[in-house]
Amino acid sequence: KPCTLCSRLCDVRIRCQIDETGRWHLVCPGRCWRQVSGGVIDGDGDAAHRSYRYGGVWKNKHDAVSGKKPKKKKKK
Repeated sequence: KPCTLCSRLCDVRIRCQIDETGRWHLVCPGRCWRQVSGGVIDGDGDAAHRSYRYGGVWKNKHDAVSGKKPKKKKKK
């Protein structure tokens, strides 16, 4: 599905409300999500992100996709 904001196709989307309309949007988990949420899942409380509400993750079921963040590699 395309991102509501940038229209880029991706296999993982963040479902969220981003404005006063209460409409649910699917945004890409990179730049667009950080832009609407402040980079925090539950929002950062900033006035610019006041309308943000997290609604879960959408994944493409036709592709082997994980919504988990990759673990940091340990330095040896």
